[in-house]
Amino acid sequence: MKLEKKSSIWTLPILASLIFFFCSSFQQQEFPQSNYQEEKIYNDSIYWADSIKINEIYYNSWKHYGERDYQALIEDGKMMKEITNKHLSNRQDTFLLYYNLLGVGAIVQGETLLGDYEKGINKMLAWNEDFQKLVGEYHVLISTGNVGIAQVYELMGDYEMEVKYHQKSIHVMNNLFDDGHYFFGNGYWNLGNSFLNLGEYEKSIFYFEKAFKVYSALNTMRAIDPLLLMADAYRIQENYSMALNCMDRAVDFANSFSDQTEFLLVICDEFFGKIYTDLNDFDKAYYHVNNFKNYFTNVSDIDIIRKNYYLNLAHAQLGLLALKEKRYVDAIKEYELSLTHFFGSHEKNHPLQVPHQIEIGNALFLNGEYEAALQKHQSLINLLYPQISAADYAKNPTIDQIINSESILEILSQKSIISKNWFLSSKQPEILNLSLSTFELTNEVIDKMLASYSTPKSKSFLKAKASKVYEEAIDFSFQLFKQTQEQKYLDLAFFYLEKNKSTLLLAELNKTNSNEFSGINLELIDEEKRLKKKLSLYEKLIFEEELKATPDSIKLGFWYDTNIELKHRYDSIMANIKENHPDYFQLQYDLSISSIPDIQRKLPKNTALIEYMLGDSSMFTFAITKDEIIFKRHKQIPGITSSLKTFRNHLHQYDYGNKEETDKKNEFISFTENAQRLYDLLLKPVLSEIKAENLVIIPDGQLGYVPFEIFLSDIPESHNYNYRSLPYLFLDRTIRYEYSATLLTREFPKKKTKNLYTGFGPEYEGDELMASRSGLDSILVSNLFEGTARAGLTPLQYNQPEINEIAENTKGQAFTGSFALESTFKETAPDSRILHLAMHSLTNDEAPLYSQLVFSKEPDTLEDGLLHAYELYNMQLNAELAVLSACNTGAGKLQKGEGIMSLSRAFKYAGCPNIVMSLWKADDLSTKKIMTNFFDNLKDAQGKDVALQEARKTYLFEQADDAMTHPYYWATFVLIGDGDKINFGKTNNWAWWAVGFIGLLVSIWISRKKLLLN
Repeated sequence: MKLEKKSSIWTLPILASLIFFFCSSFQQQEFPQSNYQEEKIYNDSIYWADSIKINEIYYNSWKHYGERDYQALIEDGKMMKEITNKHLSNRQDTFLLYYNLLGVGAIVQGETLLGDYEKGINKMLAWNEDFQKLVGEYHVLISTGNVGIAQVYELMGDYEMEVKYHQKSIHVMNNLFDDGHYFFGNGYWNLGNSFLNLGEYEKSIFYFEKAFKVYSALNTMRAIDPLLLMADAYRIQENYSMALNCMDRAVDFANSFSDQTEFLLVICDEFFGKIYTDLNDFDKAYYHVNNFKNYFTNVSDIDIIRKNYYLNLAHAQLGLLALKEKRYVDAIKEYELSLTHFFGSHEKNHPLQVPHQIEIGNALFLNGEYEAALQKHQSLINLLYPQISAADYAKNPTIDQIINSESILEILSQKSIISKNWFLSSKQPEILNLSLSTFELTNEVIDKMLASYSTPKSKSFLKAKASKVYEEAIDFSFQLFKQTQEQKYLDLAFFYLEKNKSTLLLAELNKTNSNEFSGINLELIDEEKRLKKKLSLYEKLIFEEELKATPDSIKLGFWYDTNIELKHRYDSIMANIKENHPDYFQLQYDLSISSIPDIQRKLPKNTALIEYMLGDSSMFTFAITKDEIIFKRHKQIPGITSSLKTFRNHLHQYDYGNKEETDKKNEFISFTENAQRLYDLLLKPVLSEIKAENLVIIPDGQLGYVPFEIFLSDIPESHNYNYRSLPYLFLDRTIRYEYSATLLTREFPKKKTKNLYTGFGPEYEGDELMASRSGLDSILVSNLFEGTARAGLTPLQYNQPEINEIAENTKGQAFTGSFALESTFKETAPDSRILHLAMHSLTNDEAPLYSQLVFSKEPDTLEDGLLHAYELYNMQLNAELAVLSACNTGAGKLQKGEGIMSLSRAFKYAGCPNIVMSLWKADDLSTKKIMTNFFDNLKDAQGKDVALQEARKTYLFEQADDAMTHPYYWATFVLIGDGDKINFGKTNNWAWWAVGFIGLLVSIWISRKKLLLN
């Protein structure tokens, strides 16, 4: 997936218009009019004199804004507020209310432009609260004030609060206007942009669609804007068919405006060009980009700044096309032309030039000009950090000097890769040191940025971007290890391999488990988070201001003082936590990666950890036992990918038993060939060198979708088409999985629960459709869910008997039929040591947070019977084991650098260390048998991995008829977590006897001592 961020080039002008002058549009809108006849006119002459004075102050404020005299602007706002407040206690007409808000807006605008965002936002919040007391919650200016608050939060990078206040604005409008009012178009547009900031593309598209409906009904030219951004959101997600569909709609709309058609179609050309560039359809891409470029080259009726802006975009797209066609010299020329237009509108040292300059450096690198490429990237480091020499590409900034920035991350990433390739071709020691140190610094920057990001979505996108850097670092370490056989390069490769795994999941588990500590002042923790966010903001403001040719000394002075004060407060809080709560501090803030010795100490005997990295061009494999380490690289990625795809297709076959005999035989042959080929590619290279009966697999990428248990070490000599007789890997080895090796070694606190086992087996109505359930999901289901198992959510025959039998066996509690409710789950789940959910599920690959477990319908309640993944992310579960015997609970969207975004992962986030999950549809009957076997084995004191292994064997060799021996029926469930036994409450008699005997000895000793004293 491409990682892109909305340009912030217009952020300040937008802020200016939306905070200070954001009410100007209301002059032509309908206002609640006051009844002048009924108002008490206490002094007309003073009132009208003040009205004239307010107008003069208002126009002066425009003048002061243009002159950048922000202190004068603040004073203008204060005077407007003072005059209007004097009259508002006696009369509340629209004029007074309007200019009162303008006064507050002028103050806020002045303070934010001077750099004091916090004071500005607090003023807006206070005004909003006071104004509501005066006019009530539902007033048009309250709605507008909320928009202003949202815009300040956007500048502060607090996108969740931005969304909240845009939603508040729409809530007010709902009580003032019909839903077709122009204001609703703006409100939905604002929300769409807010969710775009958060990377919540589905929600963004949803609100852009609503904005389009409002604008198009009003026949305003602005209706094309949400269509274009919808197309771009789909493009970023690589959903090109929907992107082009939006563009076709945009073209139709452009053609409906006869006086603006040419301009609107040219704007469409830019977006068409981006889509076809991504699709590598170069003829169409050139056609649209050249149309776009030629129009703005020849147009004469627009200002030079806008003309330069559009030509900058055009030449940048032509540069990207040339790069894709490996015409590196032409790419450099196009990017330099792009920069020429960029500098027509910006200062020579403006940081927004960095992306184009990086592409010039990349073109030089791809053309084999390593030194020139390094020099280009070094000049960019100097641009951002003037204290670092532009002439010496061996120099890097320190991590303390670096401010969180995607630009510096991109520069350092490319610098490390360029120096890596230069060393491999030249073998110069100084270039080796440069590459290693730059990779190390890049990793530190990634960690620093991850720590500062507030939303899981933004962190996930950063991890995906970082994955390419980690792949390059692993490859470099591998090559250095092969050349030198030095242990340090082996350790380095494993370090970067682990950094590319589920570090976000580790961080969340740290937070979940750190909440278990008592005595922590929660207000202290909240203050630490707030201070961290503020520090990040002010460091960024200082950094960007210092880059300007003439920095504003007033702003910098205020920001320096604020930053010093915030650092003192932050250091004080962290010292407090570290000194008074050391265990909490270590658990909450320790995101260190486990080393190879850590892994070896943790692994039991006869157990091997096998960890993979499936990169763009190579696959890397680490195999670690207590005594051995194996590190391998495999370059046959296309062969692996093809076999994985075919293998998955075999496993996802539904109703296999009713196929024709010829089809069964052909599929059997194909299945065995691919199962054996995958064994040879993935496991044979390491298992031929180590001996271990127990395997812990850390998959990567597409490998996470298949069970290694059913790989075949050999192809059967004669094809008897009998799945029961195949030499599956699980017959000889136990297999379990984990998201990362670090999670495998991390010790989390044991949690106390009241209930041993809690199971849920809902009932379903015959033809109940998901779309009949209320809420956003009814919309999503028609657009996003594909081919659900039993699309009508048909009743399940065996899920309730499964829960009832296991509950009776474990002396646990069962909620079946109409008692299997979402509300009951939320109430009981946190107090259960084992959770077992036997039910329907719906997996949403496009929007993983909307994947759902389906409980029984719950009338007359706020719960809808759908337990979403996003709800689980916000829960705290104490279960030692969660068994998800539903369809596709381990499937979901693949997030590069972090893993598969599945329902099972949501349970892990919520605090369950061990999960039994399904990789495809779960057959009702076979699932019931396997789960019953599994719990029987657990109760017989088998470890979780052995219990699942033996459950499969019992089913395959004793319970399944011939038609149900295909792995589809019994291989979908895998274990993530440890292989430890579960204590079912049994206590050994000898232990009680030992305790009693010790107690008796203590009593005798005490009695004897008392006797002697007497």
